[in-house]
Amino acid sequence: MSQAEKIFQNVLVLSILLTLFYFAIFIPGKAFIKSHTKNVLAYEFKYDKPSAQGWHTSESNQQNPAQANYKHSNTSDSNEGSEFQYQKWMVDAFDNLVMYAAEGQGFSEHVFGWVKKAGSCDQDDLFITFSTNHESRDMLDQLVNQRLSMKVTFPEVEGVSYVMEPQLLSTKNADKTKYIILSRVPKDPVFDLYMHKLHALEIGFQKPYQHMFDMLYDTWSLEGYVAAKQKAKEMCEAMIDNSNQVSL
Repeated sequence: MSQAEKIFQNVLVLSILLTLFYFAIFIPGKAFIKSHTKNVLAYEFKYDKPSAQGWHTSESNQQNPAQANYKHSNTSDSNEGSEFQYQKWMVDAFDNLVMYAAEGQGFSEHVFGWVKKAGSCDQDDLFITFSTNHESRDMLDQLVNQRLSMKVTFPEVEGVSYVMEPQLLSTKNADKTKYIILSRVPKDPVFDLYMHKLHALEIGFQKPYQHMFDMLYDTWSLEGYVAAKQKAKEMCEAMIDNSNQVSL
């Protein structure tokens, strides 16, 4: 066997091993984090409603959606993919909650979305899952139940930003990666108008929390957001109707 054939054989074996590692570790890990997220949210929303805090506009935000100077965008609408998948947004129901969310464009396990609770279907509470491999990641365990400052911007609009302070609900270790779940921020009506009109948003951590993350921010598509929001409300209201029928 020539040297070139040996190199090719070694590369082929390595590729097979890496593929097996991906399917054995990465994919089950993603399902595991999704399951953990649902468990945390189901527990957190079991008894009370989100508190009306943790959200304010930044000082630089001097515009409203009708007056904003929008940049040109070539993004066009596309057809709805399936019953619970609307372009980039997914809708899922469990217990007495409905989630509608999108995966991050930088890392698919960074999830941004909203939670509706049966009985309060007109109310939406933020939730975000984020991850970090930074050497200071273990410090996040000490911040559970505290609020972390995050800045929201829209790539298509200049001079508009929001600052939100979601509560860190839970942390979870998976090998060298730490996943965190943040929530407890009700949806701001003006912010929701921007989400209706635009195609993407960017969320990043602010000081003093930046040093705990190797990826400070991520971007989420808003394509399909409006349809997912409507579907989530329908599913939430159906939960109430089904509950009433059972009680009868």
